[in-house]
Amino acid sequence: MAPPVLTALSALLMRQTSPGHATNESLSPGIALIGGGIGGILCGIVIGTRLGKTQGARVGLALLFSAIMIFVCIILCFFGCSMGGYHFDMK
Repeated sequence: MAPPVLTALSALLMRQTSPGHATNESLSPGIALIGGGIGGILCGIVIGTRLGKTQGARVGLALLFSAIMIFVCIILCFFGCSMGGYHFDMK
């Protein structure tokens, strides 16, 4: 839950410090991709080890849930960026 909150806060603080242009435009997407990936991996491992009965099932479920949770966490982080007012510019 921390990466989406951090992306929203970084986007909000970046917008408040420089209304004309952002001085550090890569902070929020960096937190979203790296933090969301790490958060998804950890969440998937916890869910997989909790649900698996055998060692093989735990590893398989941890890999499966990690892949799913990485996607979910990164999407939540980008939602946090947009809620914080981050403006993505393709220039």
